[in-house]
Parts: sequence; C-alpha cells; structure tokens
Amino acid sequence: MNYMDMTMTIQELAQPYTDPDAIKLSHYFLDNGKLLGVCEFYTEDGLRYATIRIAGKVARTEVLIKGVLWHEICHAIPWIESGHTDGHSSAFQRRLWSRPRYALLSLFAEFWFGLLDAFN
Repeated sequence: MNYMDMTMTIQELAQPYTDPDAIKLSHYFLDNGKLLGVCEFYTEDGLRYATIRIAGKVARTEVLIKGVLWHEICHAIPWIESGHTDGHSSAFQRRLWSRPRYALLSLFAEFWFGLLDAFN
C-alpha cells in the first residue's frame, strides 16, 4: 500500500466521525521497535490536527495497515472534536469496536508483531 492509498484509507475511515482533512499521514515511518503506530496532536491557527505515523514493519502488509490506521484514527477523533485525548479508555474501546473488522485487524497486528518481537 503506497502513501496515497494510506491517505485515502484515513479519509474513508475518519469521514463519518470527524473532519478527515484534520488527520494527516506522516511521510516518515516510526522507528521504534515496539510501537506499530502513533498519533501526534497539535494545533495550528486555533484548529486541532493529528498526524499519524506508522512503523515501517506494518507498512509492508496492507491488511495490517488498515487496522493500525483505524486504531490511531480512534485516538485522533476526540482530540479533533473536543481537544482532549482518552488513551485506551472505555470511550476509546467503544469507538474502536464501532468498526469490528478494523478493531480485529488492530488486535491481530498487535498480536502478530508482539509474537515476532518475542522471538527476536
């Protein structure tokens, strides 16, 4: 999946929940052995935005990319909408599981890469 496809996936997944233009995809991969993705929050001209960065190891597998992107979008939504973040709270879990297919992909990605890390 290339950068443009990932950006379009973010647009499609975020559309019903928040302004998809407020969520950007970083051109740079996350270079942390443990994290699969991260959502970075910032304000610009009084508006709230989020930038998602994914690990290079995730970027090789299209199906896992979608799960990780959805997970990070679920972190971005409350920031963009109200200016707060809620970590992995129950509100985050409800948001994540509002799209069960992507929630399962997110969990599978965590499991798969956790398993690989355990043997490396």
